[in-house]
Amino acid sequence: MKTYHIFARKQYQEPLTLITSLTTDEKQDLQKHVLQHTGDEEWIEMIAVPEDGIAYVVREGKIQ
Repeated sequence: MKTYHIFARKQYQEPLTLITSLTTDEKQDLQKHVLQHTGDEEWIEMIAVPEDGIAYVVREGKIQ
């Protein structure tokens, strides 16, 4: 199982914003799972960042 943080926006003028996080076995099913969770909104851009790919600089309560 792998956790992904999903960022999206509806207009290019908007910043990418964290909309949800989800855990799945299959990367191929990621789009289906995200769209089921977020609904059929008119996203122009959506990215999935794997949690194990994040390099934290500061994280509340933890020293990296």
